[in-house]
Amino acid sequence: DIVIVATGQRPRLLRNDQQLGHHWARFKLEGTKCNRDAIGARVDVYLAGRMVRQFVMNTRSYLSQSELTLTFGLDNAAAIDHVEILWPDGSRQTVKNLAVDTEHKIVQEQ
Repeated sequence: DIVIVATGQRPRLLRNDQQLGHHWARFKLEGTKCNRDAIGARVDVYLAGRMVRQFVMNTRSYLSQSELTLTFGLDNAAAIDHVEILWPDGSRQTVKNLAVDTEHKIVQEQ
């Protein structure tokens, strides 16, 4: 879903009502040795012989705001092999045994 706001116009809501049966996973990171919101962290999700990557960023363009929780579309993959996080302070963390179709909170290891 997305809301589009343009100056001098009414907001528009675009809803995605498709039900394709694809899997997803969301990751909310919390830094303990780096910034708490983990801004600048890199998250690599390994599944079914491939890797998908996203970065935690609070903005993507001029006058924009982005959600800090990362959402990964996993297509038909029913399992995540593992997740590797490169935290902003340079430390690395690997997380295994994560379920699909759910949100995971990952706290930086001490």
